[in-house]
Amino acid sequence: RRPFFLESADYFETGVNLLYTRMIADPLAAAKLTGKMGRHTIGVISAYDEVTNLIVPGAEGSDSDTFESPNTAFVGRYRYDLGSDSTIGAFVSDRRGSDGYFNRVFSGDAMLRPSEADSISINAGWSSTRYSPEMQQSELDLTSEEIADHGLAIGYVHTTRNWFGFAEYTDLGENFRADLGFIPRVGFRDASAGAGYLWWGKDDNWYNRIEVGGFLGRSTNQQGDLLNQRSQIWFQGEGPLQSNFHLEVSNHTEVYEGVRFDNLIAPFFFFRVRPSASFSIRGHGRIGDAIDYDHVRPADQVRLRGELDFSFGRHLQWEISHLYSTLDVEGGRLFTAHVPESTLIW
Repeated sequence: RRPFFLESADYFETGVNLLYTRMIADPLAAAKLTGKMGRHTIGVISAYDEVTNLIVPGAEGSDSDTFESPNTAFVGRYRYDLGSDSTIGAFVSDRRGSDGYFNRVFSGDAMLRPSEADSISINAGWSSTRYSPEMQQSELDLTSEEIADHGLAIGYVHTTRNWFGFAEYTDLGENFRADLGFIPRVGFRDASAGAGYLWWGKDDNWYNRIEVGGFLGRSTNQQGDLLNQRSQIWFQGEGPLQSNFHLEVSNHTEVYEGVRFDNLIAPFFFFRVRPSASFSIRGHGRIGDAIDYDHVRPADQVRLRGELDFSFGRHLQWEISHLYSTLDVEGGRLFTAHVPESTLIW
């Protein structure tokens, strides 16, 4: 579980995945310093990694590879508390190899809470990257030039006891890279907004909480061409026997490799019931329209998963699950998968 990296991981959080410590894959040596004094919080990580894991993101997905060349990694994080609920901060990361490769990220962020019901998050960054000759000659088809670009993420949330609303905007330039983080998509602008309402149950009601909501979103590339647009409504609640359920229906339009797929509808459901402290049942699934991305064509999907959890005392747990998945295309079934699992935990 890599406790060296997981301990005090919250010191490095910025609201964006600029640090994903799994990218430090095989460290020969590493050092970390974290601390808090009054309103000031700092975190520093330095490591010598014997391999270089690389993610190359794009507007429609990402490629990845591992290179048997070492690198040195440095991460610095500073956060200043503005009162009890608001913060501002800065983040810097630098990863470089002896073969000419480097990636640098600089960012500033703020979490502002002007009232108990409202919060605003802002993260703005810049990266610069140069790939080594070995990386350029790989199947990733990387440029020999130094590349640089911006990243911006803004969010707003309003929450009260009975209703909530949110709005988000993300703008990641085509050449933005965070090689010590996990940013699998770049080269897009995405805007979304949604709202929901909650009912709270009383002692004589069958439910504890019911929520309904919906949202709209649209994503384009940096030239303004549509990547996807989506709308969704959901209904969820909590009831007796520690039960909860969730049902959502979405309408999704996506453009992939120049092909437009309109009005994809695939309802999703989830439920969980715990009849006793030692036994619980869970299940989730999605049925409806899909895309066969390998062949860029429409498809129909069924994906169902059921789970049983048994607890025997305080130390022994048994989990049983089964996944059933199919994908149908014009001309017949592309695949059928049955994946049973059984896990015993002591």
